[in-house]
Amino acid sequence: MKGKTENRSNQRFTYQSTIKHANYDTGFLFPAKMKDHCRDGMNFESEQKLAPGSEIFIRTDNTLPAPTEFEPNIAYRAKVVWCRQLTSDAPRRYSVGVQYLKE
Repeated sequence: MKGKTENRSNQRFTYQSTIKHANYDTGFLFPAKMKDHCRDGMNFESEQKLAPGSEIFIRTDNTLPAPTEFEPNIAYRAKVVWCRQLTSDAPRRYSVGVQYLKE
């Protein structure tokens, strides 16, 4: 049986790091865990349910490996593409996929 293939324009890199995210209009930062990233998006886990289509800020920490597209402690603007509740033992955990927005 073949593994699931994804139609992506950029290579995705698996890397776990702490991040923070905020709703575009509130600025209140929530902790989250980045699971993977690429040039134009990111997947992270959060306790917050985020509505697809909403705009958020993401702040990375300074533990990202080099070379990377990220600059530490910079807020990036992104659009939530999808948000799925995880089925693990952890209640109210969501996997969130975002696409970076150009300024």
